[in-house]
Amino acid sequence: VARVPEIMNPTPGANGREPILADGYTSKPILIAAAAALAIFILDLALPLGVAGGEPYVALVLIGWWFPRKNGIFLLAVIASVLVVIGLFLSPSGGVPWVVLTNRAYALLAIWITAIVLWFAKQSSENLRKSQNLLIETQRLGKIGSWELDVPTGKMVWSNEVYSIFGLDPAKFGATRETFIGAIHPDDRERVAKAYETSLSDKAAYQIAHRLLLSDGQIKRAEE
Repeated sequence: VARVPEIMNPTPGANGREPILADGYTSKPILIAAAAALAIFILDLALPLGVAGGEPYVALVLIGWWFPRKNGIFLLAVIASVLVVIGLFLSPSGGVPWVVLTNRAYALLAIWITAIVLWFAKQSSENLRKSQNLLIETQRLGKIGSWELDVPTGKMVWSNEVYSIFGLDPAKFGATRETFIGAIHPDDRERVAKAYETSLSDKAAYQIAHRLLLSDGQIKRAEE
């Protein structure tokens, strides 16, 4: 399916959502980046070259983390680099020339190292999010849920599909042993509870088929 970029009205609609600009960018991080660039540039021009080195422009690159597309990080790095060079010529004179040039070179190096590291970090974050979304969709289609148990604390974590299978609302029901046992059919409850406790004491996996009795009276067959 081809995606056609479009420019929407920058005024928020009736739904109150943040305005969307071309290519999926939202106005908020762009405005923050613009304000940061302007503030740092004004500060850079107000300080003599012997004092200002351009390193604060790294903060501008960091704002790229909140851009919807990771290439925005490199865009901010380019802008920061240009401002570092402009500041070299427009800032009040001062300091030893070779020290001034070295400081500006270090600033450029810091900007691009930060941009590259941030780009790979955002790439990893996007890959993780895609994997999580794929897992969620796979579990939804296969009607398969997953859960984890922290044995020392007894805290459980359920996937969204477990809540769906049990007919429970994640906002109203916590993932607890009581919720789990309570959703099992009364005739199977003791057998499942025993298998569950044996698994904990033996530190071994278990496999058991049983029925679920949902709050609306519906009966489901489950295997875990």
